[in-house]
Parts: sequence; C-alpha cells; structure tokens
Amino acid sequence: MKIAIYHGFQNFHFEMIGYVLDYLITFNYDFSLYSHCNIFSFHWMKFYNELFNKYKIIWNNPNNFDSNNYDYVFLLTDDDFSFITNNKIKIICIEHVDYIRRLHVYLRIGTRFFHNRPECLWALPSFQVLTINEKLNILQNENKINVAVLGKNQPNSFNLLKNLFINFSDINFYLIGKEIDNVKEIFKYNDNVKIYNNCLTIIMLNILKKCHYVLCLDIFKSEHYTKQAISASIPLSFSFGCQLIIPQHWQIYYNFKSIISYETNELLLSKNINLDYIYEEQNDLISHRNNMFNKCLI
Repeated sequence: MKIAIYHGFQNFHFEMIGYVLDYLITFNYDFSLYSHCNIFSFHWMKFYNELFNKYKIIWNNPNNFDSNNYDYVFLLTDDDFSFITNNKIKIICIEHVDYIRRLHVYLRIGTRFFHNRPECLWALPSFQVLTINEKLNILQNENKINVAVLGKNQPNSFNLLKNLFINFSDINFYLIGKEIDNVKEIFKYNDNVKIYNNCLTIIMLNILKKCHYVLCLDIFKSEHYTKQAISASIPLSFSFGCQLIIPQHWQIYYNFKSIISYETNELLLSKNINLDYIYEEQNDLISHRNNMFNKCLI
C-alpha cells in the first residue's frame, strides 16, 4: 500500500499535517509527505521532526508529486487546487467547511461533525504534543494563569476581556494572530495582555505548551465558526492539553465534555485545571480519528 500526504499551500494550514502524521506513524504505515519547505513552514517542520523523532520525515516538494505512484492520498485541504484530481487513486479529502468544494474523491473526512451533512465522516485535527506529566510539570512552574487567544477573533475592546473574567488581573493573556496590530492600542496599559502580531510559529507553539486555557471569541457573530467550519484554536487546544473556552452557541453544536462554555457570564479561572479530564477527551478524539482513518485505508 502506497500512501501520500499532500499539502500544497505555501503559507498556511501546516497545522493540518500533524494528525495525519501521527496516525500513519502510530500504525507503522509507510508514506510520503509532500509539503513546501520555506520560511512559513520552517518552524512547523522543526516541530514535527522533533515530535516524531523516531521516524525520519522526508519533506518532498509538492511540485514533484506524481499521483500515479500512490494508492491513497490524504489531501489535507479540500480547496487546495494545486492538487490535480486523479480518478485512478483513492483521494481521502479533508473537508474544512460544511459544503462540498471538490468533486470526484474516494472519501471525505470533515474537520468536525457537520450538522447539515451527518453522513460525512469527521475527525478533529488533534494529536498529542505533550504527555499529561509533561504538561503538569510545565504548568507547575507558571506563576500566573495563562490564556491564549489565537487568530482573527481577537478582543475588540478592553471591557470585553475584562468583564468576561472575574480574576482578570490574575491572568496572562497571549493574543496571537496575523495583522492584529490594532489590538496593541486597546491593551497598551495592561501588562498582563501580551500581543504577538505576525507571531513566529515556534513562539506560538511554545506559548501553547505553557497555557492553561485557549479562549475562543466570536467577534464577528457569524455562523462560520459556530457550525460551518472549525477554528484552528480548537484542535490546537486539545493537542497541547489546554482547557478550551468557547461560546455557548458553539458548544451546542460540538458537545465537548472537558471545555468551559460562556455567553455573558463572568468566568473565574484557576491554575488547577483538571488535566485528567482534558486528556481523557483528547484520547477520545484521537481514538475517533483512528477509527475514521481505519475506514479509509481498507
């Protein structure tokens, strides 16, 4: 059986590589990885090479991909149109939204459960970065509660963040994203709010390792992240053993077990998060992923 992982984007979605790598390495499959090696992928490559250090990962240029050499291809993003469909191979298409963007594939795997397509298989793009003991040791050395906010959905006012948390001053907030320089002005008088505009990947990953929580905001109030697609913050939170905090109207569609949900309630966060509870759900999500991928490679 010849398997390929294909990621043709030059500058984003490298976080998608990890959970397919984790699956194929765990079950001792031979595979070839096709992903660009450039300034955007450098830290992700280093991260994956160190995480999966028992397996020598070879990073092949997608321009050299020949689909005729493989039986199965994991296409990591459904609208990656650098990939040319070949009906002779079995394309396992990872679907990022709740509507079909690519025809003529073997199987579709959603990045989440799509309520308007309940027949579609799904697997959250999570994998284990730290063992529970490694996470515990890191958190025990942190003096304050650490909360990360990733991506475009950043707090657009001081009161939004301040009013959400009763113990706001006990928390270090790490606001990480692209083109979020405008947030600096909002929190310029708050030493516990740290802004990482166009943050290097390796810095983001190291911050996540020491975070107790990952907070998802819904500034734009659209249905996109509520039920149509998934914020990368969600699988990253589970991968790094952080407790996830999401809006209640998201939780209605996810039904996670270990998370904190909110609407307008004030939250009181603690340094003593229940890692057993978080890692139990992480394990459930990874086991579910394994079952879904097992159905593909038959």
